[in-house]
Amino acid sequence: MATKSEPIDTVLRRVQIGDDDAFSQLMPHFAPWIQMTIGRWHLPGVASDDLWQVAWIGLWQATLQYQVEYGLNFRTWAIKVMRRRLSEFARGALRGKHQMLSLAVSMDADDWIEHPLTRHHTSAPSPEESVIDAETARERTMALLDGLSSYELRVARQMLKRVPLRSVKDFV
Repeated sequence: MATKSEPIDTVLRRVQIGDDDAFSQLMPHFAPWIQMTIGRWHLPGVASDDLWQVAWIGLWQATLQYQVEYGLNFRTWAIKVMRRRLSEFARGALRGKHQMLSLAVSMDADDWIEHPLTRHHTSAPSPEESVIDAETARERTMALLDGLSSYELRVARQMLKRVPLRSVKDFV
């Protein structure tokens, strides 16, 4: 796994003390396994790049947590950690907790309420359209809020009050 002149234990210790080059030595050895594994995952709305990133983070965590004294083969440990990270990510993705950035609601103070909760009219809406838009926005907001954790709900309430995002952390 490591170079012929450098045992895996030495490479892992180097990673654990912060040597990025040592981690780069491990990456080519795990890339085929990651490619094979993520090829089996089909999550709606999740790009394969996201799965790669989760797997690499799992490998990074495995190298930091690995302890030679336990006598477990590093490859076995790393694959277990990467599988666990991918499973956690998949559960979150299937619950809709993790969305790609392009699908997420904008949190900018000026426009996050309008997008994607309301329609944009090319001309002034009629009174009927205004009522329909207001009711649609209310229903979508309620559906969105129902899916939030208590922490996310507190943040959303502050955002609905038009509190700037930088100040929200003070309220939650």
